[in-house]
Amino acid sequence: MSRKKQVYEKITALYCRISLDDGGDNESMSISNQKIMLRDFAEKHGMFQYEYYVDDGYTGRNFNRPSFQRMIADIEAGKIGCVITKDLSRLGRNYIEAGSYIEIFFPKHNVRYIAITDGVDSLTRQEMDITPFKNILNDMYSRDISKKVLAGITTRSRQGKFCGGTPPFGLMRDPEDKGHLIIDPETAPIIRKIYDYALDGLGCMRISKRLMEEKIPITHVKANTEFDANYYFWGGARISHILRNPFYKGAHLVFRTHQKGIRSNTYDIIPRDQWEVIEGCHEAIVTPEEWEQVQELIDRRPTIQGNSCPFIICSTVWSTAPPAGSPCRCGMRKWAEPGRTASPAKCGSRLTRRTISARPTTAWAARSAPATKSRQGVCTIWC
Repeated sequence: MSRKKQVYEKITALYCRISLDDGGDNESMSISNQKIMLRDFAEKHGMFQYEYYVDDGYTGRNFNRPSFQRMIADIEAGKIGCVITKDLSRLGRNYIEAGSYIEIFFPKHNVRYIAITDGVDSLTRQEMDITPFKNILNDMYSRDISKKVLAGITTRSRQGKFCGGTPPFGLMRDPEDKGHLIIDPETAPIIRKIYDYALDGLGCMRISKRLMEEKIPITHVKANTEFDANYYFWGGARISHILRNPFYKGAHLVFRTHQKGIRSNTYDIIPRDQWEVIEGCHEAIVTPEEWEQVQELIDRRPTIQGNSCPFIICSTVWSTAPPAGSPCRCGMRKWAEPGRTASPAKCGSRLTRRTISARPTTAWAARSAPATKSRQGVCTIWC
């Protein structure tokens, strides 16, 4: 039995791909034209058992595409004997990974690879010597497109245009100008309330707990059920992000992160003192003076070391009632607060616990109040 006969007993994979970078309006690159070209080529060469693998709208810079991964799984299962693409760039534009598939993966699994317009055929080794150079050119084309797109986004962003995905909570895109932000009448009052609480001296964790007690939703998207816990779950990091966001004073932040490499998918966070902020780009929810006052309050507040999450319990067993300000097992000194004692509850060890909300012993937060003693001498403190 000839080698060609063995290949054709398996199905032929006709792989099509197009991304936004390739141009969706380009008729020669459209999925329909790729299918016609691949089908005609396969039938002309006697490959009548074929199957389409189509990735519409996926970039060629990486290979995490659903149809491509399905094709790879079928190759590993021994279902595919030949892969055909319109050209090398349809397989991928990352010359390292594309070369790995062409030179290593396909030969290892006895799969013939054909790129029609580039004249590449692994069975006859036609044009295979120049294939790595064509892959490098495809990679350079992808990098050039990425640089041009990034330059365009940077230019628009420095003009005060919003180029991100979802606008910050409390703001929405202007229907007449997608790069301009306007106030969202449904969620802007929540942002105003958060800043009012901060101006009253409340910290991020206190603000988050108060919002959860008031059943204020964390998103403008309606939850599937009113019992969805995440619908009202505010965290201290979320509040801190809102209070530090210059968008709420009408300013525009050009970039918050910097990508290390085009394909690294790793980012460096730009320090706050190096932010490029453009003032007066859209309507503000809070005045610039109020925003600056909140920043001063946050900067004056000392950093809480250790566990700052209000939903993780740190329990310390005392033989007697602990005095106010006594050190907890975690090593932090706490001040018990009056009026924050939870109802007693029985646990599996038959010990009754009472919960005390505590704050760090700082000049602005210290409150001298006796800690609550529970039965069996167990004192549970919210860290």
